[in-house]
Amino acid sequence: EAPLPHRPPTAYHIFKEQEHEPQLRRRPSGMRMAEIRRSAVARWHKMTPDQRKPFETLAKRKFTVYVRSLRAFIRGPHFHELDKKTRDALLAEDAWARRSEQRSSRGKSMERARAKSMERTKRPRSLPGTMERSPERNSRPPRVSEVEPAAKRPRKSSPEE
Repeated sequence: EAPLPHRPPTAYHIFKEQEHEPQLRRRPSGMRMAEIRRSAVARWHKMTPDQRKPFETLAKRKFTVYVRSLRAFIRGPHFHELDKKTRDALLAEDAWARRSEQRSSRGKSMERARAKSMERTKRPRSLPGTMERSPERNSRPPRVSEVEPAAKRPRKSSPEE
């Protein structure tokens, strides 16, 4: 029996646990919590992709474990005991994970293929507003004052008359 899995932490949350939490425990007496958090966010944003890589690989590993446990829970007997809203949310999460797995497995090769096809065609991309428009597209709808009034039709008589 697999328990209901919890979503794994992101790379930033792992960074925050490892780097930021110890700093909170030993914070200087004059520093506020918000200042410490701001400095941690600033450090995260200043990090290069190479410095972030260990956190991202750990997050990816935790995500694969989460997906496995999610799929085990969905196949298990307790899944159908949940309310419909929760079941739908878990199934949507599983579908999202499947799509992200497919994207990551073909991501690099798709980018390379797209770049090659763009090199072959060598078509200049048109800038917005430079394409010629058809006259119908440039025309505006007529104003009420420009429209001729419709001819008055005789009123239909009711059967009672």
